[in-house]
Amino acid sequence: MSSPDLDMDVEEAPSMGAVVRASRVRQMLDRPRMLSLEYQPVVDIGRRRVWGYEVLARLPGDEGPVAWFASAHQEGLGHRLDLLVLSRAIDRLQSLPEERCLSVNVAVDTLLHPSLPGTLELAGDQAYRLVLEMTEQVSAADLAAVAEALDVVRSFGARVALGDAAGGYAGLSRIGALRPDIVKIDRRVVHGAHQDDVRAELAELVRLQAARQGAQVVAVGIEAIEDLRLLAASGVRYAQGYLLGRPSPVLTELEPSVEAMLEGIDSLRVASAGLMCQPDVVQAETEDVDALDFDTHADPPTLVRVVVTPSKLPVALLIGSEERPRAVPVSLKVGMSWPVAEVARAAATREPEHRYDPIVVVDEEGRLEGVFTVADLLAHLANQLED
Repeated sequence: MSSPDLDMDVEEAPSMGAVVRASRVRQMLDRPRMLSLEYQPVVDIGRRRVWGYEVLARLPGDEGPVAWFASAHQEGLGHRLDLLVLSRAIDRLQSLPEERCLSVNVAVDTLLHPSLPGTLELAGDQAYRLVLEMTEQVSAADLAAVAEALDVVRSFGARVALGDAAGGYAGLSRIGALRPDIVKIDRRVVHGAHQDDVRAELAELVRLQAARQGAQVVAVGIEAIEDLRLLAASGVRYAQGYLLGRPSPVLTELEPSVEAMLEGIDSLRVASAGLMCQPDVVQAETEDVDALDFDTHADPPTLVRVVVTPSKLPVALLIGSEERPRAVPVSLKVGMSWPVAEVARAAATREPEHRYDPIVVVDEEGRLEGVFTVADLLAHLANQLED
């Protein structure tokens, strides 16, 4: 009979494959050109164009990157491998077409590592084109530390994405606690959602939770046009998958056949409703929203102007009369892909003193696109019912 101690040693001993991979990770970190990158397009469905690219690491040998990264993290080298991929992605920012971003996967321990800020500094004034995607689950004990680390990432101008966000209640809770800029619906939910009510409802829960917090939503793993139609109709604006574009060592554009396919898919619900108008704009002197003086007294609102920060983010409405306008905070921001019915629900559930404030429409960067009033919204819904 084997002794318990011997059995434990055998169970805890790493496989030869893991030992070999760890050794090769160390070699690669010393010779970083062994690492190559591929880029999979993320597509703006309504505008029929590439919005950005997810950066995918490619490593030598037959084993996939998941095994490589797992071995690296087991050996305490995961953050170095993550930061190598991030630095290589930063090198591509200068050649990246305008208005596009690069999304790079990072582990939780990389987000918490003190070397991350130094790598982000390499991006300089191009950091706003970076998205750091966190794909791991975060324990309740780590939430506060991770949220603080994400604030550091944002301080450089980069954005934060939350991957695998359809992990039940825990996934939805992470959206609320970490307040990501972008939320990705995992391919396990997306794939076949048009044939599975449970998957479709779970995708909608994630989209609603993200939308309430002003986050953009990306559906990952799109392989069937039926799934794309379903998600676009629900208000998902961005998608990624083999149907739209495969990973490539070069930054690809949409194939003409993909553009033609997207022409028949409607996702710009707010924009297509004809509700938006362009307001007068007043620029604040600071990005610090807390420094602005808001009046919470409730009067019947009349839209006068929108207050924006120097980077064009709407932060307040000047409502009331022309002679005595009051500054109130923006209580509802929506994207152009929001279904009108969803906008109505969100507007109706605001605090009573802000329930009839005008609704602000923003682009994917959070910049002002336009505004419309609750009265215009109700009139539109009434016309739809009559039709």
